[in-house]
Amino acid sequence: MLTNDTPITKPDDDRFGIDPFSHALARAVAEMPAPEGVVIGINGPWGCGKSSALNLILYHLNQAISDGKIKVVQFSPWWLSGTDAIAATFLDDLLTAIGPSLGDAAKMAFQGMAKKLLRFRKAAALAANLAVPGVGTAIDGAAQAVEGLLPGDPSLESQHQKVSALLKDSDCRYLVIIDDIDRLAPDEALEVFKLVKSVGQLSNLIYILAFDRELAERLITERFPSEGPHYLEKILQAAFEVPAVSPADIREAFLAEVNHVSAPRTGEDVVRFMNIMLEVVTPFLKSPRDLKRLIGMVQVTWPAVASEVDRADFLAIEALRLFTPDLYRAIRDNSERLTGGAPRLTSRSDQAAEYDVLLLGNIRDHDKPRIRRALQRLFPRLESVWANVHYNSETRWRRQRLICSADHFPTYFRLSVDESILSARSISEIVEKAGDQEYVQKTLRHASKEILKSGKTRASMYLDELLVHASDIAEADIQPLVSALFEVADELDVESDQGKGFDLVNNRLRLHWILNSLVRERLPQSARIPLFEAAMEGAPLHWFCDFAERCNRDHTDKKEVTPEDQRFVDAKTANAFVRDALKRLRRAADDGSLLSQNKPLSLLWEWARLSSEGEEEVRPRLEELLKDDKQLMLFVRDAVQMVWSQGMGMFGLGDLVSKGTPQVKKEAIIPLLDEKVFLARVRDVAQRTTDAADKEFLNSFQKTWAEQKDSPLAK
Repeated sequence: MLTNDTPITKPDDDRFGIDPFSHALARAVAEMPAPEGVVIGINGPWGCGKSSALNLILYHLNQAISDGKIKVVQFSPWWLSGTDAIAATFLDDLLTAIGPSLGDAAKMAFQGMAKKLLRFRKAAALAANLAVPGVGTAIDGAAQAVEGLLPGDPSLESQHQKVSALLKDSDCRYLVIIDDIDRLAPDEALEVFKLVKSVGQLSNLIYILAFDRELAERLITERFPSEGPHYLEKILQAAFEVPAVSPADIREAFLAEVNHVSAPRTGEDVVRFMNIMLEVVTPFLKSPRDLKRLIGMVQVTWPAVASEVDRADFLAIEALRLFTPDLYRAIRDNSERLTGGAPRLTSRSDQAAEYDVLLLGNIRDHDKPRIRRALQRLFPRLESVWANVHYNSETRWRRQRLICSADHFPTYFRLSVDESILSARSISEIVEKAGDQEYVQKTLRHASKEILKSGKTRASMYLDELLVHASDIAEADIQPLVSALFEVADELDVESDQGKGFDLVNNRLRLHWILNSLVRERLPQSARIPLFEAAMEGAPLHWFCDFAERCNRDHTDKKEVTPEDQRFVDAKTANAFVRDALKRLRRAADDGSLLSQNKPLSLLWEWARLSSEGEEEVRPRLEELLKDDKQLMLFVRDAVQMVWSQGMGMFGLGDLVSKGTPQVKKEAIIPLLDEKVFLARVRDVAQRTTDAADKEFLNSFQKTWAEQKDSPLAK
């Protein structure tokens, strides 16, 4: 695995065709006649594989090194700070390498040459400049500045010639490798070139220098305008470019690493995955280092969100984060402008220009067409703006957890799942266990008690995801799942999951939507009837009446005639549900449990709508119940609701948030009761009760009733 930026060391690890090049250079080094300061340059941009090429050269020279025919000196100037330290350490490394092959006279000549070369002799100064303690100890007293690098002093030159002559008779040749010269500061890089050109040109020494020639020529031109590229030509006897890596090899290596880090998923859209890889990701991979950087980053970030995001989208956004950070930030900060389907466009050309500035403002002109296509792959909304092609598949995008889904967009940037999003594991579990009634009921009951920061419960999230993933539920699991939902329906009908302002969605409505997708769209009516008959056996009173009313409405609504195949059940079954609902309502009124139900006022109106007598059947039953003080309190507490609205705000500007105001459901109460008798009962109980909370609530209720103007509240 390409787990980091470490260069390869063996031919078996070569994926990009570098080894044949390295093998040829190694053979040339081993077979060339006794050289005199031969300097070979390996040139290539940052990340092209120069260090790997050097390692492979050493691999192929291993036998000659083992036989003592070649001795390697690997000089690492980037560990050092300052030109003085580089010069001193370079000379020290050379002496350490060639010393064993020379007699005492040659060693003394080399040391004398080094001392002449260095003006000041302060070992302490050298030690302070070295990043690695102990390097340079073979030189007696290093100095702070380089005196002159071309041997001009006769004494210095004679000593240099003496050392070179002695080395010429040696049976061993010395290979000095200096890598990453382009990582040095300009003065330090020039110092290396000067040292190699001057004192380093000794017999039987071969240098291989690895650097980015374009950068090297630029810094030389800055220091020596008259020299320019000719400076390097005077130093190098041979120069080679690291072979260009084939884009196909890069793609193949990337896909292999990706599949190792993030294995393909069952059912993954392979065509879409490859489209995004080829259009969005791999165009950024110009070198092996680019590949390693991206894979290294994904190895860190992928495990945190592996099951929560789409694999292709995540790899794409990580590539943008690494290679186009400005674009990445623009995407991250504009969720509302990128997610979802086609925007409402007043002028598509104006919108296109705005998106060009927003997303492509910092992209080079020749890259803009490619980046524009890449972004359209990720965000269909941009295809609407830039290409006038429109999509409306938001449910599918959400189910696949794509970045273009507003719900899942934040996960790609937070690298964690927000509490407002149900984890993929939780969704997968409830879909897989949909046939386990006990599990479904336990999960939803627990979720209905888990309040999120938004104020809603996690149960609403489960219902939303069951709707989105309804098509994923096995047909054999539909019956037990519907029965489980029916049994807990009243428990899920909680006020906190009621939408505010313009959002009227609640859990009861979510349940109806689930039934549409799960049952009506997948099963014929003949299969639906026994399914609902079984589910209604365990349904609590409120949901029983609600569903019975819906089935009945399919057959009785004169404003909108429902086709037979769209009706949940046939007329006979619908009538049976209505009869059973009325029986249960009357029994609840008789035993006094009616007003203790969830949302009793709503239940009373369901009774009125189901009964052929309407409100006339309900009125006497309710009046009888309200003679009991406890029953009255239950009724009155349910008769107050919070109404959410958005006003004009200050200076005529509309409010951006909803405001809640308590209101009494007068329009729902008055048709069911004698208003004067009812209010008299409320005053009487308020005066008599010894419960402070009840007294305060009843007094507030009376005040709100008196002050509230008639309003068209829903019954």
